Amino acid sequence: MQQLNNLLEAWENLGERERKILCTFAMRLWAGQRRYGQLTVGKKDWTYEAIEEALDASVYLACLLNDKTDKAFNAMVADAEKEVTERAAEVPKAEVVGYLNEPSIHVQDGYNGFLRAREDGTFDYFSNGTVQNITRPTAEAMGIAVPGPDPF
Repeated sequence: MQQLNNLLEAWENLGERERKILCTFAMRLWAGQRRYGQLTVGKKDWTYEAIEEALDASVYLACLLNDKTDKAFNAMVADAEKEVTERAAEVPKAEVVGYLNEPSIHVQDGYNGFLRAREDGTFDYFSNGTVQNITRPTAEAMGIAVPGPDPF
């Protein structure tokens, strides 16, 4: 009877969540007793049983965390893809004027751009994700040193 009084006193002082946890333990104990009988001294190797159960619980928790992490990761990827798509719509599109072939002149103009000489004497100027067709005087006015009269 003292054990029941102790349990009732504890119950009265517990919060709602703690009571739910206590009920979960009580229901598991009762289910185990119905299935395997009462817990008695010497009935099992409790150390071995505890290790097995702890390992099982660790696997189940890892699966649960992995599932939740996968969901969170997938949501994060979806958000990032949406943001990239929205930003890409705002970026001006560069006109493709041809493929980069030799000869090309790498430009140290502070914009990490480069020039590609065209047969018509103009240059394709590639910089910051854009392409511009420029003339030699324009390139020189931009401070880009264009070597030689004609790279062809």
